[in-house]
Amino acid sequence: MTSSTLKLLIVCSLIVCSLAIATLDDIDRSDIPQIIESRGFICESHYIVTSDGYILGNYRIVNPLASKHFKEPLKPVIIQSGFLGSATDFIINAPTGQINEQILANYTDLDSVDFESEGQNLGFILANLGYDVWLTNPRGNYYSTNHTTLDPKEDGKQFWSFSLDEMALIDLPAMIDYVLNNTGQSSLAYIGYSRGSAIMFALLSEKPEYSDKISPFIAMAPPVFLNNEKSYYRALASSKFILNFIRDHPGSCFGRAITDIAGICNNFLIKPLCHQLEMSLLSIDRETSNATRINIYLSHLPAGAPCWDLIYFSQRITQENFTHIDLGPDFNMKRYGSKTPPMYNLRNIVNQDIYILHSTGDKRASPVDVQKLVDELEVFPADRITIEDEKFSHLDFFLDKNVAQRVNKPIAKILDRYRST
Repeated sequence: MTSSTLKLLIVCSLIVCSLAIATLDDIDRSDIPQIIESRGFICESHYIVTSDGYILGNYRIVNPLASKHFKEPLKPVIIQSGFLGSATDFIINAPTGQINEQILANYTDLDSVDFESEGQNLGFILANLGYDVWLTNPRGNYYSTNHTTLDPKEDGKQFWSFSLDEMALIDLPAMIDYVLNNTGQSSLAYIGYSRGSAIMFALLSEKPEYSDKISPFIAMAPPVFLNNEKSYYRALASSKFILNFIRDHPGSCFGRAITDIAGICNNFLIKPLCHQLEMSLLSIDRETSNATRINIYLSHLPAGAPCWDLIYFSQRITQENFTHIDLGPDFNMKRYGSKTPPMYNLRNIVNQDIYILHSTGDKRASPVDVQKLVDELEVFPADRITIEDEKFSHLDFFLDKNVAQRVNKPIAKILDRYRST
């Protein structure tokens, strides 16, 4: 058996096992509003209906103490998760993050804020610093699987026939316009992690006018190019048979429901294996993440995604260009009117407030591929922050034990420059 065949079998096993995985004992099934309110904030639930009928669940963290310290409207900030994630990713890293008026009162002096104890959850620290935080969920994850006319189970093939492209060109502008309309602001800050950053690069390529609405755009671990990606997903990228099967059978992959299934994984002998399989699927590193929170993470991750995203990211591994999803000549003709998918022209981007945050240890969005992204842009990023740590991996941007100092504080310092814009 060749090495590539073995890797492919491992990937297939993980996909199959995702249908029967349960986590260990400390399962937290709190939803986003419950988590937000447990810290003393108010949660507003906002359901955005897209032009093609998808209903997106979005959640606003309201700090009831902010009006005492801010006379002007708060700067709106959208935080967007990555593939297999949801908005919970930015509020579950630590049990801390309670509403804190002292942080709010000292928002102008970030060095006086104890990020180590209070800044582990990006959503909560930004709300405590006086930002109007919106946690958003694109179509296909646990919080955004509703539609005005389609049922995700009964109308599965039609419902799930989408990928990153629809998230970028339909969901994202709908979210941006909704937040701006509700806040009365002309621009907002956008923080995108992984796929959440890729969809913004796609949007700004196709609709450059949205650059005026984004100030700044913070891209964490952007997977726009994945030619140097190093994980078992590369084996999937080489299997045309499996990718064609996924194309012909669109559906949900790795939904949050997989951790609800009791079945075989409730057996005390099998639990450790199930646990390890899910850790491998998500590439969670015990050494860098908070070991006491692993079961909390696995209660919310994975949160589901369209299976077509597997095709999309496989193509980013094997193809040199940043394009729409390639579904083959026949599908492409129906979808695009051409046998090949159109490209996203990154040189169309005119936004000059782009910040890139990445790591030397990220095996998904590698430094080489991030550099390729920078080279493709016509505008030079306002700043590029590199975490020089070979152990700081892709998920560490929200799960690392030291995420407060390495990620969240630098983000807060960037946002501080844009409070009045």
